[in-house]
Amino acid sequence: MINTMDINIFTDTTEVTKNNFVEYLNAISQHPDVINSHREWEIIDQEWKDSIKNGESDIVILSNAAKVREAKKIKDIYFDTAARLAERAAQSVNVIEEYSENELGTAKIIEDVEELTADWHNLRRKGIGGSSLSEALGFHWKSHIGSMIYMDDRELNDLWIEMAIQKSTEVLKADIPEEGVLYRGHLWEEALIARWAIMNNRRVGVSKATWRGVYDFQTVNMDGIILDEDGNPEGLLECKTSSREWTWGWGVPIHYRAQVLWYLKASGLKYAYVLVKFDSGVFDQYLIESHETIDGTEDTYSIDEYIDNLTERWNDLEFYKNNPEKLWDVSEKLIKEKKEVIDFIFPGGCLENNDIQDILEEYTMVHAYQVEPYERMDEKFNEIYRVDIDEEVYEIEGISPVFYDYPEVIGKTIDDPYDAIPDSNLCAIDNITYDWLIKEFGKNGIINISAIRRMHDNTPGREDFNSIEEVVHWLENI
Repeated sequence: MINTMDINIFTDTTEVTKNNFVEYLNAISQHPDVINSHREWEIIDQEWKDSIKNGESDIVILSNAAKVREAKKIKDIYFDTAARLAERAAQSVNVIEEYSENELGTAKIIEDVEELTADWHNLRRKGIGGSSLSEALGFHWKSHIGSMIYMDDRELNDLWIEMAIQKSTEVLKADIPEEGVLYRGHLWEEALIARWAIMNNRRVGVSKATWRGVYDFQTVNMDGIILDEDGNPEGLLECKTSSREWTWGWGVPIHYRAQVLWYLKASGLKYAYVLVKFDSGVFDQYLIESHETIDGTEDTYSIDEYIDNLTERWNDLEFYKNNPEKLWDVSEKLIKEKKEVIDFIFPGGCLENNDIQDILEEYTMVHAYQVEPYERMDEKFNEIYRVDIDEEVYEIEGISPVFYDYPEVIGKTIDDPYDAIPDSNLCAIDNITYDWLIKEFGKNGIINISAIRRMHDNTPGREDFNSIEEVVHWLENI
């Protein structure tokens, strides 16, 4: 028997077999250090939320934000370590088969690429994936079984336009997480699938391929595949981790139900299990069958009833994918950017390469780095802690290390960034810098080079530049 107290999760070398695998997962998930880090984060997180809800002073809110940020760091260390142990254990028991067929039920393989890479993201942009289906159908994220909340028409149209913006632009680079919620959620997938297989004495397979379903706009990625005795697909497994156990009080959250039903429709399989590991150390599973409605009640419909609407909206999205320049006339965000770019161009002029390349000689490059005390906070709490001006780096004094956590700045220190920034002809490399310069200096003589690139390259979904070096490289090579 595995004694939880005997495990040091940072140095553990327990030999894990099929016989003790489930017990081992329980031990590392319910390890006192792991559980205590979660409970401490929960308490401090609630105190922070209460201080915002109760309208306490900015100092109190900032102080609580700093505390919850530090508590989250500690929790991440323990939970990431436990997740790595879980993945190692799953690999050692070796019960998961590689599913290498080109068909998965009625779904057909598009391509098999490494998960979370740029190629993987680009494959997903070829259609509607399961993780975005609930929103695409107009269900508000606050919806749950028995209480469905719907977006209004404007919200839904804006969401589809944003989807068109993203899907019309190729992903060039993707950052693969090496810590935190997404990182350990990925690590736990293999362990949850192996746990289910051992507990149910079933064959299971995995394939990291991207699949196309029965409709051209169905692009899906399955976590796990339940196989019959002959190795044929019989059902699906979808893996989740959650720190908010209460959100599962009504059953599987709506956006996850929609995701699984979309996968079942794509594959033609009849059932799936959602496997979840809560941060409290509890494991659970939920059965979803393909005939069920989105929320499992008569308040919504089965996937089939939504296909016509999805097809119509996807056809509209395809038009914008093929004509991305049209997005600057329908997206409020891009309409604003278009005006900013046009304001830069002289009256009657056009966005020619020569005009853009003059920026290197005529404008001062500015990159402002912003830090927030903690996620999901009001923007008024955000601070600019560093400003790069051409080749010079400046750290701004007065940003309290008690309330803010930011990387060390190697450069000059100034009290006021205005002392180093010229009065006019400023080239902001990203939206954060542009908005800050507009707020602090007014509009004259300030341009947004990221917006200019998006219009020039006709890539409405291209992310902002990350550095002055990137800007210079682009300007020198267009």
